[in-house]
Amino acid sequence: MSIDVNQANEGLRAHSRGGIAAVITVNSGAMIALLSQLGSLRSMVEMDAIKYAFAFWIAGVVAGLLCWFFASWAASAHANRGAGVGPVTAP
Repeated sequence: MSIDVNQANEGLRAHSRGGIAAVITVNSGAMIALLSQLGSLRSMVEMDAIKYAFAFWIAGVVAGLLCWFFASWAASAHANRGAGVGPVTAP
């Protein structure tokens, strides 16, 4: 069983582009929802709590992007290793 490295890597690139688009879409929607409710939240919650919510949201976005990066890198390494290609560098 041989693997076509170019086809495998193109599939991985398409998968990565789709994942990044999904992260941007979901998190943009979450940010719009939070900003649209910010006026009513001010009267119910202290501003420090809202600042912490933003900080945790940003940390979650960064963690999600890092996970996607390393998963794509690992999948690329697996595809290249199966084809006998040399060392793998970051995508």
